[in-house]
Amino acid sequence: MDTGYILKCVDGEAEGQCLPIPQDQMKLVCSFLKAQLAFQIASATDAITYEQDQPVMVNYWNAQDALLQSNFFPSKWFARSFWVLVEQ
Repeated sequence: MDTGYILKCVDGEAEGQCLPIPQDQMKLVCSFLKAQLAFQIASATDAITYEQDQPVMVNYWNAQDALLQSNFFPSKWFARSFWVLVEQ
């Protein structure tokens, strides 16, 4: 069952792609979006050193991997792109 929301890619290899969010994927998608935003904020404010054990990096990578493992993202290129939540 669809949620009435999609993820729209705004930058990266998957730019322009839209993925409908099924109800059973909504929690993973929300976790990914939170991790993506935290990573973007840390990067924009120079609060990140890009060391691999930094929590903001680990959380982002784990959220990307969760969507890859659940097959929501069809490839790593989708996981490496930037996404926004859009109501249909």
